[in-house]
Amino acid sequence: DLLETTLALMGQTLGEAPLSAALSSTSYRALETTIGTALNDSDAERPSATKKLQAMLDHMALLVDSTAAAALIARLATWGLSTADPLVDLLHLNAALAPERAP
Repeated sequence: DLLETTLALMGQTLGEAPLSAALSSTSYRALETTIGTALNDSDAERPSATKKLQAMLDHMALLVDSTAAAALIARLATWGLSTADPLVDLLHLNAALAPERAP
């Protein structure tokens, strides 16, 4: 239901948020903590944190523009998340997309 909420709220502005908007969001600040839990906490807590991290990254990937997506991938790597991790796939897709230009 969180994805449906994101889609309902953002509508036609998906993929347009700049990096500055992402960095100032509460979701961004929560990412580092969630990554730490998903990568380093006990085996009992890791699956739940990984599932939460997947949702957070997917939502962020839907909201940011391609430049911000590429920058976020680089930041995730500095926090210890492999850029090849499937959790980052939607951010990679976003980073690879070229914005449409009006003729």
